[in-house]
Amino acid sequence: MTLDGLCAEISLQMRPLRGQRVLIALSGGADSVALACALCRLREQEGWRLRAVHVNHGLRGAESDGDQDFVEALCSRLALPLSCRRLVPPARAGETWAREARYEAILAVAAETDCSVVALAHHRDDQAETLLEHLLRGCGPEGLAGMRSISRMGKVTLARPLLGVARAALRAALKAAGETWREDRTNAQAMCLRNRLRLELLPAMEALAPGAAERLADAARLQAGEQAMLTDMETVFLQRHDHGWLALPLDALEALHPAMRARVLRRWWREVAPEEPRLDERQTVAWLDLLPARCGARCNLPGNWHGERDYRFLHAVPPVPPPREEVLVEARKARYCLGQVTLTLAPWRPEDGTGDGKRWQAFPGEQLAGCRLRTRQAGDWMRPFGGGGRKSIQDVFTDRKVDAAFRDRVPLVCRGQEVLLIAGVTAGNLPPAGEKNNLWTLRWDGYLPWLDG
Repeated sequence: MTLDGLCAEISLQMRPLRGQRVLIALSGGADSVALACALCRLREQEGWRLRAVHVNHGLRGAESDGDQDFVEALCSRLALPLSCRRLVPPARAGETWAREARYEAILAVAAETDCSVVALAHHRDDQAETLLEHLLRGCGPEGLAGMRSISRMGKVTLARPLLGVARAALRAALKAAGETWREDRTNAQAMCLRNRLRLELLPAMEALAPGAAERLADAARLQAGEQAMLTDMETVFLQRHDHGWLALPLDALEALHPAMRARVLRRWWREVAPEEPRLDERQTVAWLDLLPARCGARCNLPGNWHGERDYRFLHAVPPVPPPREEVLVEARKARYCLGQVTLTLAPWRPEDGTGDGKRWQAFPGEQLAGCRLRTRQAGDWMRPFGGGGRKSIQDVFTDRKVDAAFRDRVPLVCRGQEVLLIAGVTAGNLPPAGEKNNLWTLRWDGYLPWLDG
């Protein structure tokens, strides 16, 4: 392969990213040098605004400094703006620290320089090694898809346009163009699993079945296509059933294939608790096992969250309850917001009727004096509609089968501790209005998952 051929491959793979600001992760090794040279040849044609970043881990002393000197000279020659980050390794820095620290530094530079794309030089042999590494660690289908040519990390797009190109082809292209690169001597030492896969297992596989690395990379590519389809199915499900209440309907989950249920829960968890660790297999199974369990059954989730199964929903319950909100309600045309729900007040019209007590209710204006819109508090009570005496709000929620995880977020119209109206649940035993011209229609707008629960 020549650099021109490499340019054609990169242009094809990065077509969706034309015209963007691209940050090249440039170590000085053959792979990243080939990527940088090709991208620089293409920048005018593709409209890319290029910049490079070099991370000096300081793990190889003078050799690490030599890598940085080489990269600085290369970028000067290519007229490629460069940001360098020098790290201070901890006492026992290893491969995991180096990888995580490198990505952290690269993403920081991307944010500082307003680059929306980070270009990485992973190639076909890297993909084969990744697939083998994931297999040996017992990963699931998502891991068997290996690295994606275009993916997301935080706020940036990761582009890996060389996944279809062999390591040997990249070096051949550089040699033909008269370009040099730096060699990392630790890559030739069988010190970690990744290096042993590269130095021992893959050569043995190639000897047994020539072209093994290419077929492994092809298998990952095919699996990635399947995963993209399944991810689209997850997205459709969550768009239809996740309304921001940290709950998914049990019947919709039970209608899914068991494997898709697990995928949906893992994806949903990443979205509702992005700062927490991902679910492992044990936690996923424990959450799924709540589906056929009794109401109130729970399981532990990362970060002191817990999963809970209730009447109609499977919940993700955070460790800290939602903050309490309170709004004064007045007899005037107005809209009051509490969380995701809006209470709209408008003068009553005969066609409104008396209301159903759940979505809307005719309300005597004099009864609104001193009312507040809030969530429940200890000691709250209600006079049940059509009945006598008092009933605690806890008992009302239980009788109406409102999931426990919702109860601290259900909007109430209250006067003191007396609850007059519960969004999506019921109205209290309101006295009749003295005059019809002093009636107001109170309407709840927004998704109320406990409605008719």
